[in-house]
Amino acid sequence: MRDILTGLDKEKLIELLLRQDELIKQLQAERALLEKRIEELERKSNRQAAPFRIKENKRSMNPGKPGQKAGHKGYYRMISESEIAQPIVVGLPHCPDCSGALQDLSDIEQIIEEIPEVRRCATRVISQCGWCSYCQKEVYSRHPLQTSLASGAAKVQLGPQAKSMAMSLQYEYGMTKRKVCRLMKKAFDISLSPAGLVYASHSSAAKMEPQYHSICKELRQSGVVHSDETSWYVGAPKHWLWVFTNSNRTVYHVSGSRGRAVITAWSEKIIQALW
Repeated sequence: MRDILTGLDKEKLIELLLRQDELIKQLQAERALLEKRIEELERKSNRQAAPFRIKENKRSMNPGKPGQKAGHKGYYRMISESEIAQPIVVGLPHCPDCSGALQDLSDIEQIIEEIPEVRRCATRVISQCGWCSYCQKEVYSRHPLQTSLASGAAKVQLGPQAKSMAMSLQYEYGMTKRKVCRLMKKAFDISLSPAGLVYASHSSAAKMEPQYHSICKELRQSGVVHSDETSWYVGAPKHWLWVFTNSNRTVYHVSGSRGRAVITAWSEKIIQALW
């Protein structure tokens, strides 16, 4: 190569350098585009499930008239008579402006649905514990309102309905833990920390584990099981939410892998848990 370059005159060397410089710039531009594409793919893979917003280029430019088609059945609020409390009659004895007498009075009926005032209810439960010499262990009395046997600094606890509401807000309606805590305080005057909500989630999950294995057993014995996965954030990216489902049952499983090994491990775990 040195011998070839040495034999070239000045003009050819300049032309060769210019071509080389042009090629370098082209390769650098292609590299920049490739790095941008890789960054977009990584960001997309780390995105939490279900990006609900439709991309601009996929939105219809002529979406049509909003609402249902003309002639559809109307919808209005209805309520049964058994749900209506004591009626309130607001009389009109005279004109509210001039206090004059009125004629041809007629009734106007409305039914108003309202949320009653919600007040926090605190119940003191005094249970007992004792030593059973036959079982050789300590036993406790339990009340349906109790969700744990904690005492001392942890004796103030959430009841079943309050815990169910907190879990539903978080997992059914997708609220963050901090928002759930703020709503519980504002609506029900119940103080709850995000860490306490995490503990409540873990304790609830432990109690529902037998039902989880029961659903897994039903899925495994069914003729067809569909599965899929989507990215899921668990303190760090690179996690996936797996779903195993049929027409009757659905099971979710979070894993750090999206490969076939997850399905195999999930099946083996169910076998070990059941048999």
